[in-house]
Amino acid sequence: MLLTFDDYKDNFGGIKVTDKDKYNALESDAEDLFNIATHMFYVENNIEDDPDQERANLFKKALKLQIDYTSDLGASTSYGIADKSVKSTSIDGTNITLDSTAADQSHDGIYNLAWAYLLETGLLYAGVPVKERGVFEW
Repeated sequence: MLLTFDDYKDNFGGIKVTDKDKYNALESDAEDLFNIATHMFYVENNIEDDPDQERANLFKKALKLQIDYTSDLGASTSYGIADKSVKSTSIDGTNITLDSTAADQSHDGIYNLAWAYLLETGLLYAGVPVKERGVFEW
């Protein structure tokens, strides 16, 4: 767990989610989305041992924002968020009207404000690593 329930409440001002079990589920789903976007950085590195604590705190702030967003929305996976965007459907004629709120406020399931915090961490780098002397460098 990258952002504990106590850390969420005490250090990042989290007040939207008060049930620990619900929090754990939302935090786990947020981690899944963030791990893909950040190339598994905090899967391979311990967030508490990160020498760049500003990066770690920005990441945790982004998690807090994602957890609050998904709690308000009532969906915490990219599929669930996309599903919440469907406002109406029609079988004959195959019409779908999208609600612009949930889909427009997220980037691949990650809340836009949380995405902005993740951008500041530098973990969203999408370039190609260069291999020099047998070691990948970013």
